[in-house]
Amino acid sequence: MTGRTAAMDDLGNNPGERAETARKRRARAMIVVSVAIAALIVVGTAIFKRPDQQVAPGWAIAFAFIYVGAMVFGGWRACRQTDEVEARNNRAALVWAACFYGLTYPVWYFLWKGGLVPEPDHMLMFAATVFVAMATYLARRVS
Repeated sequence: MTGRTAAMDDLGNNPGERAETARKRRARAMIVVSVAIAALIVVGTAIFKRPDQQVAPGWAIAFAFIYVGAMVFGGWRACRQTDEVEARNNRAALVWAACFYGLTYPVWYFLWKGGLVPEPDHMLMFAATVFVAMATYLARRVS
């Protein structure tokens, strides 16, 4: 009885190696598409910006559709290609970010309504929530 062992030059024929290569390719494609959508949003916002720091109503509607579509479709695609460990890391990042937002925004809002602090900075809250999610994900991925 002879067994077949994979030679160093034969690793590309291993089904697990091929699946991992395909998964990495799909992940890179998702990143490229995400960057392209982000660039479209930044350029569109710069083009349609008004002097009073607002954007044209048509661009605001277009942005809303682009953003929601990208998040729903991208989230669905990302969930389809993640393994159990990646899904666990994503879930932990989501929970920590949601807890951060749920604990921070209402407190800031009611302190503002009481006249104790300035109005909540919505962009800062969004960026901080994304940062918490990213930091949690990276901390779990490294450990």
